[in-house]
Amino acid sequence: MFAVLRIAVVAIAITLAVAVLAWALTGDPRWRHFAWAVFKYAVFALAAILVLFAGEALLG
Repeated sequence: MFAVLRIAVVAIAITLAVAVLAWALTGDPRWRHFAWAVFKYAVFALAAILVLFAGEALLG
């Protein structure tokens, strides 16, 4: 389970880095919007996973 989470975090980090770099090099605001959307969804997914882990710890 944790290996999948690590792979997902690395993929999100690479995606954010590429989007921010593309925005910095081109100046196209679509890349900034894309990076912001990826960041928001990643934070939401992380919060959901942490709530699930907390629930599992409370029940188990």
